[in-house]
Amino acid sequence: MFAISVAPIVLGLIIALAYPYLSKHINIDKCLDDGGRFNYKANSCEFVDSQN
Repeated sequence: MFAISVAPIVLGLIIALAYPYLSKHINIDKCLDDGGRFNYKANSCEFVDSQN
């Protein structure tokens, strides 16, 4: 009975702690998939105009 009541709390804590890490990597992956490059210092996606 104790494990059933504690399991959701532990799962919630794991998700809360992992979210920032996973969110950043999902944003990086989306940037690269869209053809951009990720600037880690500025923490932003950049697109280069290749019309030369």
